[in-house]
Amino acid sequence: NIVFIDRHPFISHPRIKLENFERKFKASDLEKLQKRLASIPGATLQVVRLEKLSFREQLALMQESHIVIGMHGAALTHLLFMDENRSQLIELMPRNRVDFFQSLSEWKGMNYKRFTLDSSGQMNEKFIDDVVRHVEKYIWEN
Repeated sequence: NIVFIDRHPFISHPRIKLENFERKFKASDLEKLQKRLASIPGATLQVVRLEKLSFREQLALMQESHIVIGMHGAALTHLLFMDENRSQLIELMPRNRVDFFQSLSEWKGMNYKRFTLDSSGQMNEKFIDDVVRHVEKYIWEN
């Protein structure tokens, strides 16, 4: 069970312009990645917006998930509710940032992988291929 967190950009200050917001996906890139992930044999993909779920639904979703993929952001703290014996967090980074979620994953004893977007902040074909290959390998090994 793969959960892909599709985040709505959170603008924390009125001077921040949405076009300068780094932690968002280009719609066509997101669609390509989703199609590729959904085509992995034996995998089911759920694309979710956590803000549209109740907290109880969010917890249940995380407890049932084997792989959670999401852009660097507060929603990834939900890794604390994942089963560390059978789960992995895949963090997509707009560029090198601090390793909060890697540290939380290590503290919890669960698998973690980071993929960093190129300098344009977009997912190119190699990036998508790398993410999909990693997910396939994790599924086959577990």
